[in-house]
Amino acid sequence: MSEAKVDLVLRPVEAGDEQFLLDWANQAEVRNNAINPEQISASAHHIWFGRRLTDPETFIYIALFGNKPLGQIRFELHEGCFEIDYSVDAGSRGMGIGAFLLKEGINKLRKGGVKGTVAGLVKPSNFASIRAFRKAGFSEAGTEFRQNTELIRFEFQL
Repeated sequence: MSEAKVDLVLRPVEAGDEQFLLDWANQAEVRNNAINPEQISASAHHIWFGRRLTDPETFIYIALFGNKPLGQIRFELHEGCFEIDYSVDAGSRGMGIGAFLLKEGINKLRKGGVKGTVAGLVKPSNFASIRAFRKAGFSEAGTEFRQNTELIRFEFQL
């Protein structure tokens, strides 16, 4: 896939993306790497998704290869910093799509005039995300705890 990345595009999320975003969020590996490992109900996701679609401080993008969605990245303003949540569909992992999402997501924010700090929080056991953040040019900024979980903080300045 590394040579085919030129065919990957990042587009803004659309209302019709709700179901596959929920499906990705509930994949076992995604839940295992999430701060909150609980499965997400369709009704809770529907409410959350509707709010995110209209939130001017949230930016969500979908990675596509042709017409096939492969992953998502979300930047959500939290305490003065845009925090990142991203996931790659199980069938598309291990191909560098995580780093693509991070790099291209940053490019989208820059083109939109967003300024400030962007941060990602990663469990120390999530080696794939650690590699992706490093490959995308993020710096390690220490550790922090959320919900009694130790997380590595990666930052990028826009």
